[in-house]
Amino acid sequence: MKDLENALTEIKRVLDKKGYLITSEPTENLLYKTLRFLYKGTYSKEKGPTAGAHYWNAKDIDKKIRSFGFTRISNHRIPLPLPLCDLFHINLYKKLIK
Repeated sequence: MKDLENALTEIKRVLDKKGYLITSEPTENLLYKTLRFLYKGTYSKEKGPTAGAHYWNAKDIDKKIRSFGFTRISNHRIPLPLPLCDLFHINLYKKLIK
């Protein structure tokens, strides 16, 4: 999602005070990019098989969501069978009530 700020504004507006926001975020680390190259034959996010731009990585999405008045209550990392290598993060957020 390119325009994360507008999306978060709308999510925050329509989300019930008892509701939750669940996200799945790509890490976009070096290993992730290398796997993209091996699978697609290109580093491009926009061209080739399974094309689709990633405008944000997991760390930046989490930071942006928190800045919009959400608190993260759980984080699940989808790892590769290698140490310290995550492909995706699944997060659960709760809207802070004022």
